[in-house]
Amino acid sequence: MNKDEGLSFVLSPVQLAAIVRYETVSEGEVLSNRLWGGLSVVGSVAEIFGAGILCIVPEPTMITKTGCIVV
Repeated sequence: MNKDEGLSFVLSPVQLAAIVRYETVSEGEVLSNRLWGGLSVVGSVAEIFGAGILCIVPEPTMITKTGCIVV
């Protein structure tokens, strides 16, 4: 990439690093980044779902309620 090409839009830290170093991002790197991002979203949804379950479970000792707040 030349310095005179104009404005570049960056959507991820990987793309930012490539632009700063005047390199390109390969298809494999893009796919890997998307897969890890997708797994992160799935993990976050599972964590939110688990916390919601802990919040609605009836229990007299309040252990699940503290777990709901911690998660």
